[in-house]
Parts: sequence; structure tokens; C-alpha cells
Amino acid sequence: MAQPLPRPRVRVPAAAALQGPVQDHDILLLHGVELGEEVGNGAYAEVRKASVPCAAKILHDVLARTPLFPGRHNERREPRNRFAQECRVLWSCTHPNIVRFYGMSSHPETGRTVLLMELMTETLTAFLEVRHKCTAVPYYLQLNISHNIASGVRYLHSRGIVHRDLSSNNVLLSSPPQFTAKISDFGVSLLKDGQKESSLTHTRCPGTPVYMPPEALMPGSVPNPTEKMDSFQMGVLMLQIATKLFPYPTKDFTKRDENVLSYKVVPEWKRRESHIEILRKVEHPLLDHPILECLENREDKRPSAELILEQLSALMGDKRYLENCEKAGVLPRKPAEEENTDKGLRILKETVSALREENESLRDLLEREKEMAERERGRNLADRNRLQQEAQGRQALQAEQGRVRTLEYELQCLRAQQVGDKDNLQGQERLCTQLQQRMVSVEEENKRLRQIHSQQESEIRTLGQRRNDQLVQYNSQLVQQLEHQTRLQTAQAQECERLKQQLQQQAIARTALAQENERLAQQLAHYNGQLQEQIRASTALALENEQLTKQVERLRANQSLFQEPRCHVVAFPKKPTTVGRSCTIKLEACDLAGNPGLLSQNDPISAFLVGSTPNPIQCTVATHEKSFEISFTPTHSGRYSLAVRLGRARPQEKLAFLCVYPDPECPLTPRAFIGTRERPLKKPCSLTINNRREVLVCEQTGNLVSVFDIANPQRMKRMIGEGRVDQPTGVAVDNETGDVYVTSRHKLQKFSGETGDLLNQVGHEARERNDEGGDANDEFRYPHSVTCHRGEVFVADQKNGRVQVFNANLAYLRTVAHGDSNSFNDPSDVAFDEHGRMYVAEYGAGKIQVFSAQQGNEKQGKCLQTINRNECDMKPSSIHVVNDHLYVSDLKRSVVDVFCTSGEFVRSLGCRGYGEGEWYVPQGIASAEGKIFVCGSEDGHVHII
Repeated sequence: MAQPLPRPRVRVPAAAALQGPVQDHDILLLHGVELGEEVGNGAYAEVRKASVPCAAKILHDVLARTPLFPGRHNERREPRNRFAQECRVLWSCTHPNIVRFYGMSSHPETGRTVLLMELMTETLTAFLEVRHKCTAVPYYLQLNISHNIASGVRYLHSRGIVHRDLSSNNVLLSSPPQFTAKISDFGVSLLKDGQKESSLTHTRCPGTPVYMPPEALMPGSVPNPTEKMDSFQMGVLMLQIATKLFPYPTKDFTKRDENVLSYKVVPEWKRRESHIEILRKVEHPLLDHPILECLENREDKRPSAELILEQLSALMGDKRYLENCEKAGVLPRKPAEEENTDKGLRILKETVSALREENESLRDLLEREKEMAERERGRNLADRNRLQQEAQGRQALQAEQGRVRTLEYELQCLRAQQVGDKDNLQGQERLCTQLQQRMVSVEEENKRLRQIHSQQESEIRTLGQRRNDQLVQYNSQLVQQLEHQTRLQTAQAQECERLKQQLQQQAIARTALAQENERLAQQLAHYNGQLQEQIRASTALALENEQLTKQVERLRANQSLFQEPRCHVVAFPKKPTTVGRSCTIKLEACDLAGNPGLLSQNDPISAFLVGSTPNPIQCTVATHEKSFEISFTPTHSGRYSLAVRLGRARPQEKLAFLCVYPDPECPLTPRAFIGTRERPLKKPCSLTINNRREVLVCEQTGNLVSVFDIANPQRMKRMIGEGRVDQPTGVAVDNETGDVYVTSRHKLQKFSGETGDLLNQVGHEARERNDEGGDANDEFRYPHSVTCHRGEVFVADQKNGRVQVFNANLAYLRTVAHGDSNSFNDPSDVAFDEHGRMYVAEYGAGKIQVFSAQQGNEKQGKCLQTINRNECDMKPSSIHVVNDHLYVSDLKRSVVDVFCTSGEFVRSLGCRGYGEGEWYVPQGIASAEGKIFVCGSEDGHVHII
């Protein structure tokens, strides 16, 4: 025979199932539910999976069999009471952030009561310690989970319920990626019913101690549970979510007895100072509002759940939350108004769905009732057939009794005929004996049938009465349930109508708020305009006041200056000053207007040179009637400025600048080389130095750029452009991006400084234009060098006689022009000094042109001067500017000429490569860390001096 289907859901009083304090509530009782594997276990109950998609919570067997003694508190009775309290609270709550309660069932083996609840994925503890053990919890998840907890607590408080045991073990999360948080475990919650408060747990510390507020752990009287206790626990939970650190007990908890932990009066923020410091370092938005507010020791200073929810909703609208959601690829939560609207629609949909489910349940219930009625009708028909058979037996008995009476009558007739029929007397006597025996047996059979009939009648009456009572009771239950469902449907219809009205009111309120916001925005714009005008007026007044103040200070300074003697330079040495050679500067005393004046013999005159040496150079002063001379002998080369004090007046600084050059007779002493005689470089023609202390050497016949370390110049670190450049002529580095630019034949190429990959290039191959290159703006005939300056790339095209300028992505910008023909005479190199002045070397003209720094929208600066050596011809191939000195590689004489940036010749370095360690055919020049690097193109070395 097929197994019977599980009985439909019915509503029975919860007290009948729990034998506990839960009363006046109807709980869904489900039968035929099978239990599966265990998913959790606690001190009072275990949780298993059920055959339907839900979680089954079962009280432990030992605690479930403990009898209840009203009015007496014992530790085994408390779990039963907590179990009943959780059932009562769950049945009274319906919220997206409260674990959903489906109903009750019974254990198929032990008969223990089972709570059927929504099946969640994991606890908040497992989420923090397992899922995010090695990774930080994203900011948007921290805010979403905290918002879910606050929303659930706000709902509980609106229903008059205080949870009192909010911890990471009692917060459950759904499956990713939503991770919706829901509150569970209402065993120690406090339920307010009218004016009477009902709480299962009357101990002083009913929840988890490390999450409890100070007033719940203080020794003494039992505290009055309030909603601010949940606010404190929410603060501890949000701090745990943000730091992933469990609030383990510290020395601030002290054991006093077996059951109670006493609490030292220490602020929670001080006890959790190390955790809070972590959030303070990263400026976490949750720290000040609402975490620290929730952790206040005084209840009246803690915010309510409503205020906490508003603060979290405000944080969910800021830029950091939206950027974090966009980075994680998730949609941010909707604003509060849209969320309330969606919530109302969702409640309407859930209500309609619940009504449909209830109607289906009632329809199934009625069909079952019809089946049961049919079965009862079948049983009544069988009873009726049996009664008919018994009636037929009684009729047969009555017929047999009639035959007996007929026989008696015949017997009387035979006795009357005994006198006349003597011959048949013996036969009649035998017949009488047989008739008497037959009458005795018939009487016994009648007696037995009467007893059977009386028993059957009593059984039929008892069975009918029982059936009638059961049908009456069952029909009354059905009527009550139908009435209850009718009331529920009516209440739900009223609630739906109320929600619709609320939604309409909210829509009207939003329209009014939008209009009010528009009006306020117009007022704000008007006020801003007025404020801007006032600010401009006040700014103008402040500027005028500042100008007046400066004028007053200037007048005061000028007044003091009129009282001080001054001096100015009259004669300056014509020849360059070198180390060890005496030098004299003539000065003249004057007043503020520059008129010559007399020197006071009583006021001493002091002078000294301030420059590159640590100590100033003292000078000898010779005084005349209206002038005085300063003499000195420099001991170190460098740039110096003159400072003079006349009497007690303030010293005049930087009256004159002079450059002291090294002794021309000092021999060249190379310090080191890049490249060796055993393994020379392949015709190094250009070099540059980046900000990573690396020297990049352009090897012309090697068709690559070699990278060396300044600290170890003999070790090559890497190669750039190998197999991609053809006879490179120049190299430059953009120190901001680290990219490397190389000129080779008729192209300008851009490489990555890290990987050496080719990023971009301009120009054409020589074979495409018969080795003549191109004349377009982005083409070259013979690019001799490349220079980077302020994000721009300068290329000296020697055969085209021009300097072309590109941006960092090698897009053409402009061409630097010069002279009437707007071209240079074989430009070979371009350099810049610290002031932005541009130096262009003209190989064909044997000179260097100096241009001023580019100003504003100017395409190029103005030509300031020309630097050359009049006494000899010069073929400048490469130039380099450092410390107000210009270094020029002269290919004609194989030397490096040193000039001052003002144009004075200082000295020459090298002597045509004849000396030991000197270069031959110098081309590229660079400097770093007080060293000069020179490429010896023909000897295969980079000389360091």
C-alpha cells in the first residue's frame, strides 16, 4: 500500500506543542518533515537541514525531557524557556533582516519539538574568520552588513522587542554576492506585551558578556533592559566588522563566581583602544559616527537604532561608498525613499502571495475533508448493511418462534385426540418428547441471539455517538479556521489599502519636498550671488589695505635706508678669475640716490666672498677718500658673491658675482671608464643619465643603447633597442616617465625605460626615399641628437638645418627658427640650463647660439648671444650645461672646451687623445654627482673625470 501523504498545515496552539509559556499565538504545525545532516550545534540546541529547504532547530534531548516547575528557576528549565521564547518572537516578526520562521514540527524518532526557520549560508563569525581570513572586508560590504543589522534592530524596537544578545554568532548571512545579514537567536530577548514585560531570562547577564554594555555586567541589582543595550552591542559588532578582530575578554573582566562576570568601570573605547586606533589611522567613516557614540558608558548618550540607521544611510550616499561599489562591480543600495517604496510594493506582493498560498492550503484542506467524509460515508454504509443483516436475523428468529407456536397448537390438538386414538399413543408420546427437546433448543438459541443483538445495539450507539462527536468537533475547528482566515484576509486587505494610501501620501510629500528644494535652491543661488558680491568687495578692500600696508612699510624702510651709507662696484677684473691668482675689485661709497659720498674714517669696512666653499673668503680692504679696493686670492673654483658692510650699517650682499675657474695648468686625471680595452664599446657617440643613477650609452655600430650603473660602471645592467635601431646617433631620457628617446638614421623612436619595448616612432626608412630622408615636419634627413625638456622632445636635424619639437607621444609641435633663412648651419646638439635658456650648437658655423626661455604662448625665445672661440676654429658636436658652465666637444681638436654661460672661455680638457686615459674624437657629454662623462667615439670608452 502506498505511504500516506503528509498532513496539510494546520494551526494549533503553541503551548500544546511546547508545554511552555508561549500562549495566545497560532503556530504552523507541519507533519512529515524529515531531518538531514547537522549544520550547527550549541549549548542548548542543534541545527539540522530539513527535507524542505529550511533549517530545523532541535533542543538537546536531556534538556527537552526536563520537567517544568512553575515559579522555580533552574539551569535546565532555562533552555526550554529560551526555546519557547524564540518561537514566540520569531512568529510575531516579519522583516527582511529577521530570520524567517516557517512553523514547527516534531522529531520523527524522539518526538521532540523542532523549529523550522530560514536556511542561511554562514554566520558573521565564519564570514570574518574564514571567508575573509587573509583579505580585508570591502568597505561597501562593511556598510551594507551594518545597515542590515541596524534595520533589523530598528524593526524589533518598533515591535517592543529588545534582543539583548546581538553577537557575530547570532547574525547570519545569505549567499554571495548579496551577503544579506539577518538577526537570529531570540532566546534571551525581551518582549513587551501591553504594560507587562515578558522575559524568559531573569539572570543579570543573559547574553554574551563581551558584547554586553557596562550596566548589564555591573555587580548589584538586576538592570532594567532597554533598547540602548542593543545600541551598545551594535557598536561592538560594527567595530568587529570594520577591524575583523573579535572582542576577546581582557583584564577588564574579572571572575567573581561561577555564573556572573563582574565588570570594571572602564570606557569601552579605552578597553578597545588598539582596535579603534586601527580605524583612526585609515580615517574610517564609521569610527566617529556611529561606533564611538554607541560605545558610550552612559545609556542616555547612545544613539537609538533609528538614528544609527539614518547615519549609515547617509554614509551609503557618499562618494567613497559609491566608488567602492563601482570598483567591486556591484550596484549600490537605493536611497531610503525608493527603498521604502520598494519595500511597500514588496510587502504587497508578499501579502498577495501569502493569500494565494493560504487559499491553496484551504482548497487542499477542503479536498482532504471531502475524502475523509467519503470514507466516513463508506463506513456508515457498512454499518447499515450489518444492521440490516441483524434485522433479517431477528425476522428469521420471529418466524421460527411462529412455527414453534404452530407446533404447540398441533400438540394440543393431538392431546385432544388421545382418547380416540389409543393405537397411536406411543407415537404421539415420542413426538411430544421430540417437540419439547426442540422447544428447549429454540429457547436457548433465542436467548443467545438476544444477547448478541443487545451487544450490537450498544456498540452501534457508542460508535455513532463517537463519530458524531468527532465530526462536530472537526467541523467546529474548520469553521473557526475559516473564520480566522476570513479575518486575516480582511485585515490584510485593510493593511494593503493603508499601505497604498501611505504610498500616495509619500508621493505627494516627495512632490512637495521637490518643490521646496527647488525654492530653497533658488534662494540659495540668490544668497550665493549676494555673498559673492560681498566677498569681492571685501577682497578688494583687503587688497587695498594690503597695498597701503606695503606702501607704509616701504616708506619706513626707505626712511631707514636714507640714514645708511651705501656703495657700488666701480671696476671689475676683465680677465677670468682662476684659483691662486690675486684679484682686485674697486668700489665707491654713495648715498641712497647714488651720489658719491665721503667715507668715515671711524667706521670700519669689512668684505668677504660667499660661495661654494663652507667658509667665506676674507678680503683685504684699502680705503681712499671716496672709494676703496677689495683684494683677495681664491683657493677653490666655483661661483661667488660679494658682501660688504660699511660701518654699523646693514651688510650689502651680492654686490657682484664672479666665477673662479680651475688652474689652466692643472692636468686632466680620469677617474674611471665605462668599457675596457679588452671589450670596448662599439663607437659610443652619445650618452645621458637618468634619475635612477644609470648611464645610457648610444653605441652607433652596435645598433643598441647600453645601460650601466654609476656605482659600478663596468657592469652592464640591460640593453634597449637591440635589433630595433639602425646606427643610433643620439639618446635622451624623460625623467618624469622614464621613457627613452633614440635618434637613428631617419627616425625618432620611443622605448620603455623599464622593459625596453618600442612604444612609438616617427620618420621613414632611408631606403624608402633613396637615402635622402624627408622634408615634412615629422620626417628627418640626418637627426644628430635628441634632448628632453619639460615634457617636450627636441631633435637637431643636421642636414635639414632645423630643430624640430615633438610632445611626449611624438606628435609634431613646432620648428625652432633662426636668422633670415629660418634655419641653422648644421645644428648638431641642443641643451638647456637651469633657467630654461636654450643652447643650439652649429657644427658648420663653429658656434653656439643662446636663446632666452620661452614665455607664455611664444613658439621660441629670443636670441641672446653667440658663444665661440675667436682665436681658433671650433667644430662643436655635443654640448652640455651644468653649474653655469658650458661644456663643448670640439671634433676638430678632439678636446672639450669649457665656457662660462656668460660667454667667457675658461679652459680646454684633453689633448687630442695622446695622453694616458684621454679620449679621441669626443662626442657625447653628460654630468652627475660632480663627475663629467665624455664619449671617446674612436677609442671605445666613456671617460669619467
